[in-house]
Amino acid sequence: MKKLHEYAALRSLKYPAFRYLWLSVFLWAAANWMQRLAVSWLVLKETESPIAVSMVYAFNFMPNLFLGPFAGVILDRVNRKHMLVVIQLAAGLSCLAIAVAALMGSAHTWFILTMSGVFGVSVAFNIPTVPSMVFDIVEPQDALNANALRTIAFRIMGIIGSAVGGVLVAVIGVGGTVLTSSVIFGLAAFNTALIRYQGPKREVARKSVMREMWEGFRYFSRNGAVGSMIVAAMFAEAFGFGMLALVPFFANEGFLDVGSEGLGVMQGMVGLGGGIAGVFLATYGKQGRRGWLLVIGFVFYSVFVGIFGASNIFALSMAMLLGFGLAAGLFDMTIVVLLQANVPQEMRGRVMGAWTLALGFGPVGALLLGLWGELWGVRVALYIGSAILAAAAVALIATPWVRRLA
Repeated sequence: MKKLHEYAALRSLKYPAFRYLWLSVFLWAAANWMQRLAVSWLVLKETESPIAVSMVYAFNFMPNLFLGPFAGVILDRVNRKHMLVVIQLAAGLSCLAIAVAALMGSAHTWFILTMSGVFGVSVAFNIPTVPSMVFDIVEPQDALNANALRTIAFRIMGIIGSAVGGVLVAVIGVGGTVLTSSVIFGLAAFNTALIRYQGPKREVARKSVMREMWEGFRYFSRNGAVGSMIVAAMFAEAFGFGMLALVPFFANEGFLDVGSEGLGVMQGMVGLGGGIAGVFLATYGKQGRRGWLLVIGFVFYSVFVGIFGASNIFALSMAMLLGFGLAAGLFDMTIVVLLQANVPQEMRGRVMGAWTLALGFGPVGALLLGLWGELWGVRVALYIGSAILAAAAVALIATPWVRRLA
């Protein structure tokens, strides 16, 4: 019988450290999606406000905007495994605080937003840490496969975590659901602590954190391909992933009316689409044309966002979320590999920090979409977001640096 890593699509599993890291990604993703669904549903039911629900998403991801470059510099200085353990414990403690408040009936919106911000800090450090560890653990020729498997893990647990989270909210309430996610974060930290990982050897840092951050920004601004990818990621996050903040409204009364269980399935479809993209990239043999994968993923963002905003049919909405997840998976997995491959090793932490900063534009877009939804309705908000994405896609297609990337 073949071992798992003897299958081409699973070859990165031959690295023991990657197997442990992969399991940690599974656990983190399950807890993350459960927490996001439960907290968003709680705020939706208490406020019925698009801007309030968007603020939950924003507070979860806004720290990326401010801490992304800083996190990248720190990653170039510390043991990344130790960093990841601390991140996972911090996420678990923030969830524990929300769970206790919800179970005691004192989960005021301001407290939920505050704890969502604390959780967002852990997310801001987690996003660059895991891909950087992947590149430390596997050989360069296995980098695309490993990152595809990492994303498959995240997307699969997005499906399971969302579906289970929706059911748990209906059965045991928000407090019990978020408490469950807190326990899973703790298990992730324990598993990460078991990884045998030394990390790359580094010289003792002689420069200040701010100086190294500035050097990173200066390098990226002079590298046309890297700079273009970072800007593209800003638009994709703002008006692509920012759209996910409004998905709970489409599950609610007056739209699709499918409740928290339906919301879980809807979020799960995004994860399923990303998982399909991961399977494709895990078996993708061509080293060339990866720049075009980036472009294709970006173009379809606008299409699926616009049609989802117009849909009154649950099956069509599900199909659009599946397509959105597929496009997002192609874009995200490809851009991580291309960014890492086009900078020197000593810059890898900082380029992932810059990418994390780009992800911080997701909550900015979510707040804008929430504001437009408050003023003109959530459907109109998604139409505007789709139009902006379409214009940005045209600009990306016209960028020669990105199309030439292999």
